[in-house]
Amino acid sequence: MKRSGMPGFEAGKWYQSALAGRLSFLIHCFGAWLLGHLSRFFWLIIKASFRPWPITSIYHGAWLRAQDQYFS
Repeated sequence: MKRSGMPGFEAGKWYQSALAGRLSFLIHCFGAWLLGHLSRFFWLIIKASFRPWPITSIYHGAWLRAQDQYFS
């Protein structure tokens, strides 16, 4: 009796193959590796979006005024 969603395969037979099991394992490993790197990339973007630009620009303006006073 065929109950599998994949046509031409009996229920559960596809995962009993050793090659299919290894392939599935490798695909899962690659997916976990990719997900880890993508989450790190998105975390860097989120962290950079909360960077305090107004504070640094105030400090930069104060530094520029100090340079002007020193060199004038």
